[in-house]
Amino acid sequence: MLGPTINCLRHELGLPRQGGSDFDAIPQLSMYSEILSPRPSDWPKFVHITGSWILDAPEDYQPPEDLARFLEAGEPPVYMGFGSMPIRDRGAVLTAFAQA
Repeated sequence: MLGPTINCLRHELGLPRQGGSDFDAIPQLSMYSEILSPRPSDWPKFVHITGSWILDAPEDYQPPEDLARFLEAGEPPVYMGFGSMPIRDRGAVLTAFAQA
């Protein structure tokens, strides 16, 4: 999936291309909780589910005034996103989010 992008960058850096099997040795970190989605049985061993990566806010944190007003104005917002996952049909995804 990332092979073409990685090889494009390698070309720009003057490095040789890598073949498909070369990518199999690269560990992958999946930063989500298995409570949300269990690990698929067919995933290779180099894919590691780490759990969510959440940093504690500093004790003295105060949000900007406009953000605080927004949060106080209604129901708590819900964030739905796919991080860095490439999406081919953004319109369809946005429609699905709106319908949910």
